[in-house]
Amino acid sequence: MAASEISKETRPPYDGLFGDSNHIRVIRQVIADPFTKYRPIDLEMLTKNCAPTVRESLRILSSLGLLIKDESDHQHPVYRVNTESKRYLALTFLAYAVLDDRNGTDCMDDVVADYYDSELRERYEPCEVGETYEHNQPVTGAEMTYQSVIRNEHLEESY
Repeated sequence: MAASEISKETRPPYDGLFGDSNHIRVIRQVIADPFTKYRPIDLEMLTKNCAPTVRESLRILSSLGLLIKDESDHQHPVYRVNTESKRYLALTFLAYAVLDDRNGTDCMDDVVADYYDSELRERYEPCEVGETYEHNQPVTGAEMTYQSVIRNEHLEESY
C-alpha cells in the first residue's frame, strides 16, 4: 500500500518520523490544537490511550516545558500548550513540513515567513541611522556602513 493510500486514522503521527508511540500521539494532538485546554480524560479519548499512558505523557511534556499544568483544581488538572516554547514552534514547523512533503505544498514556507515577519524581522533586519536596535541602542555610522553593505547600497552604478 502506497503512503498516499494510508488513511488519516492509520497514518502514524508525523508520518512515523518518531515512530508510532502513545506519547507521540499526545504530542500530535496538542500541537494540532494548541489553544485548547486539555484534561487527561479528553486526551484519553482523542488519542485512544489509556489513563496511565496519558498521565505519563502529560508529566513528561510538562517537565519539558511544552505544556503548562493548571492545578487550581487538584482533582481535575488542566493542561495547555506553552506557545512561547521553542519546542512548540519546532513541532509546529515539522507538522507543516510533513504535510508539504506528503501533499507537495508550500505551507511551511508561509508559516516560517509569517513567523519571521511577526517575531524576527525587527531583530535581524538592518536599521537606519538614528533608529534603535532591540535594546534601544542607537545605530552608529559603523553599523550603518555594515548594514548598507548588506543591502548593496555601497554599490554605485558606474557606466
